[in-house]
Amino acid sequence: MMARLVFATALRSAAVAGLIGAAAYDASAQEVRSLSPLALPRPGYESHPLQLGPVSVQPELAVTETYDDNVFATARNKEDDFVTSVSPTVNLSAGHGKLELSGRLSATVTEFADHEKEGSTTFGGNADARYALDRANQVAASVSYARLTESRADPESTRGQDESPATYDAMSGGVSYAYRRNRLGISVGAAAGHVDYTSDDESDRDRYSYNGSVRGTLTVTPRFDAFVEAYAERRDFVDTVDRSGLDRDAVLAGFYVGTVIAIASKWSGEVGVGLFRTYNDDDALPDFTGIGTRGSLTWSITPRTAVTAGFAREDMPTVTPGASGLIESRVTLRLEQEIRHNLIASAEVGYLRDDYQERNRQLSAVSGQVRAEYLINRNVSAVFSAGYAERTADVAEDEYDRFTTSIALRFKL
Repeated sequence: MMARLVFATALRSAAVAGLIGAAAYDASAQEVRSLSPLALPRPGYESHPLQLGPVSVQPELAVTETYDDNVFATARNKEDDFVTSVSPTVNLSAGHGKLELSGRLSATVTEFADHEKEGSTTFGGNADARYALDRANQVAASVSYARLTESRADPESTRGQDESPATYDAMSGGVSYAYRRNRLGISVGAAAGHVDYTSDDESDRDRYSYNGSVRGTLTVTPRFDAFVEAYAERRDFVDTVDRSGLDRDAVLAGFYVGTVIAIASKWSGEVGVGLFRTYNDDDALPDFTGIGTRGSLTWSITPRTAVTAGFAREDMPTVTPGASGLIESRVTLRLEQEIRHNLIASAEVGYLRDDYQERNRQLSAVSGQVRAEYLINRNVSAVFSAGYAERTADVAEDEYDRFTTSIALRFKL
């Protein structure tokens, strides 16, 4: 399903590398703006957050009913179920002079009609701060925590159908500094994170990470910035050796060369390409070099229609027996459309490929999802979505196809 393509990688590496891209970004004179039609002002349907002194509080609640035709993401003997989810969320924001603060608290309680062991409760929160010292200097900081449940479609999952899905805590924090004057800019960022699985039989996946990056930017034209970014990451696994008797500690180093694009109100985004090399501590695991890419480019066809293409290719941590590493490649194409003032929709297709190094295991998944939201009034909306995913692999047990459809009611102030 599309959630696997869009979200699973971010969740699996939230404490490993999730902050570096944001921390290293230094806003230029051609600052990249959100062009999403889904965020357009809608008079008569706008929310009215609570104002508690200087803090703006926006609570929301979503109740969702989903049909899943392949709960365990298996190749054979598929089992279906109806899934009920309740998701409260609170968004917070405040500002004072040059200081901007924002935060988010959320939780989701999920219950399965027939497969009780699949039920879960996830929760978490994040806080971000940004302070402009002056027009040329800016500092930022971010912290986050989440209790997460591993997707049954995750190729790293080792849980059987008679066991509950693995759960884990992901914590991360980062700081950054950006300087920009005239045509030149520089930014530096540092982040640390921790992934901690709650079950002892998954303890060899527990790890710490320490990241750093530096980026230099040059304004080539008012529409294009060129940048060079270097980064490094240290991965320290808590267990001395994993389930295969291997030390999975490693250092990842690499660079990107690319451009930030802002052409009037039509085009906006960033594209980068480079190389990375992974140095494994264990001599039994060979080091390897790969091509790294990342980018997201939005074409705002009209104020009510936008298309966004995204892609990435990066090294991911793994403890899969026989694999010295994992390279994950992702491509997505998303259409956002305001159909009417109170009816918004989106459609997305994606491709995900997992290549395990030094092991004959490759997995390729294609997926698609459509979503529509009808704003009944300023406080209530109805949401319909449907998705399909299909994965092919060298090993038949890794393959599956899955269809989901859901309806939801969203409530907000």
